[in-house]
Amino acid sequence: MSTTNTPTQSRWTREAIEAFLAREKPRYQRIELPYGLATEGEDRRTSSDSLLPARLDGKSVLDVGCFLGHFSHESLRRGAARVTAMELNPDRLRQARTIADILGLPIEFVRGDIERGTPPGTFDLVLCLNVVHHLKDPIRGLDNLVRATRDHLVLEIAGLENHTARKLLFGRGLLGKVPRPGLERRPLAVIGGGRKARYDELFFFTPKALEHMLLGHRNTVAKVRMRASPFRGRFVVEAWKRRFDDLMLVCGLPGSGKSTVCDRLRSGDLPEFARGLALDRPSEWVFTGPVILDELAEPYVPRVLFHYDLLRGSALANCGYERDAALDAVDCATRVRAVMVWADPKLLRERLEKRWLADHGDDPSPKARREREERLDFLASPERLSGLLDEWFAHARAKGWQLEFLDNSGTLERITRAEFHARAKRAGLALSDSSSS
Repeated sequence: MSTTNTPTQSRWTREAIEAFLAREKPRYQRIELPYGLATEGEDRRTSSDSLLPARLDGKSVLDVGCFLGHFSHESLRRGAARVTAMELNPDRLRQARTIADILGLPIEFVRGDIERGTPPGTFDLVLCLNVVHHLKDPIRGLDNLVRATRDHLVLEIAGLENHTARKLLFGRGLLGKVPRPGLERRPLAVIGGGRKARYDELFFFTPKALEHMLLGHRNTVAKVRMRASPFRGRFVVEAWKRRFDDLMLVCGLPGSGKSTVCDRLRSGDLPEFARGLALDRPSEWVFTGPVILDELAEPYVPRVLFHYDLLRGSALANCGYERDAALDAVDCATRVRAVMVWADPKLLRERLEKRWLADHGDDPSPKARREREERLDFLASPERLSGLLDEWFAHARAKGWQLEFLDNSGTLERITRAEFHARAKRAGLALSDSSSS
């Protein structure tokens, strides 16, 4: 689908547009203007057909690093209901605004830095084309882009075939022209020359590197697709964000019976508990958790039971729940409910010992033996357990999760928050007052 940017009418005269072009000299993207005029630069209409869906009816679009606004224009012409164009350079932003006014296109322009601030809201489609290699902190930039994406993220990336990247890797002359296909299949980044480089070309990535960063480091991304770009020395990355309508976070310490609770809820074995937890149509809920999240290959899953071990936030693992990327997946849900499965710490240690023997037998590896001792020591320490639970309650409160409680020390029992704190106290735990608020 190729289009022109010439409207049937414009409130701008030919003389006014010519004066703007002579004064501003906008270039890089060729944009067709009324009266047969155009900006200087490369015609990216073919790229539009490659980078954008054929139709964007009713969608919201964010174009990060819009330059003169070509892809913002195309998004509107493909039916987008709302287009926001974000640009850091004030001259480009002024030019892009003027061009949109000439063409009568209702685009919202904002000046912003994708590294230093999150974009205004979330969008169905986020475009970031030929920007990442100019960023000082591309990791933070990617985080903000993913955070701004509701559904679909499209990146156009300068790879190792970029002329600057090839010079950095192989030097000049014949050697720099020899293809290195093996490198493209590895998760590599080439570091640019910083202030000595032209246009601050700072980072160049292989497709595999972007795949690792988006899929391996961010639990909010469900699927990534790579393909060649029509633009020289570039490749295209498409990423689809995870989306859940309802997520039930089933959390607890190891041995508390989280998996058993999830299985019984889904099988319909606990109808009263399911009703009490507002878990409608239990068989439709999909079981997942940090270890098996990758098995959810489809970005959209309506209902999810999310199994979470609270020791992931301890010093044994991530040193805090804010640092555990597994919990980022919970933020992909429209509605979140949380159930904490409790069992007396003495019982937890017994269950852990029994499960460990079943998994490792009489001849465990040194690593397995060390992990067992670390977990048992943690569960045997009232101080460490109390501190961890206080941190968990503070994290849940900050996220706005309302916790329900199940006691699985014997017969599964639904209990109130006050009853949970009374049982924790009898077990020797000293939770802070704030955790019970």
